[in-house]
Amino acid sequence: MCRLFSQHRIIERTNLDGGSGEFTAHIDRKRKSSPLIDHHGNECWWTDLLFIIDPRFPIGDPRHDVASEVNRHRTDDDVIGGSGKWDPSKSQLQIDGIVYRKHKTKGGRIPTCTLCEGGDMIPPSERFRDSTYRPGEDDVPE
Repeated sequence: MCRLFSQHRIIERTNLDGGSGEFTAHIDRKRKSSPLIDHHGNECWWTDLLFIIDPRFPIGDPRHDVASEVNRHRTDDDVIGGSGKWDPSKSQLQIDGIVYRKHKTKGGRIPTCTLCEGGDMIPPSERFRDSTYRPGEDDVPE
């Protein structure tokens, strides 16, 4: 989900930070009941939830909602925690007419990954630091 979010330049297509304005975005900030301590030791007390819509489509049209509840964490001093990137992993992405969701399985089965099995592995520079995606030594292409 993170890779798709980045590849399709979703943030750059919003009205945030001088983006193109193709999509409209707003951020809701929620205080946590206890802090998330990130890998830098920052106490993140806030969660920023990003909601992105495509204003070309009316409310109720499935193409209207591009992403919801894309999140990142923040300290009381407004320092963005963790990797500093927006995390769409809890969201469903609707990008250019295609809907992307996390793969779910039943009964504890291990999901297959078409990216890994197709040889298109996610490079370490595009992963989140705490990602559970960890290819083994034998899985790394030469």
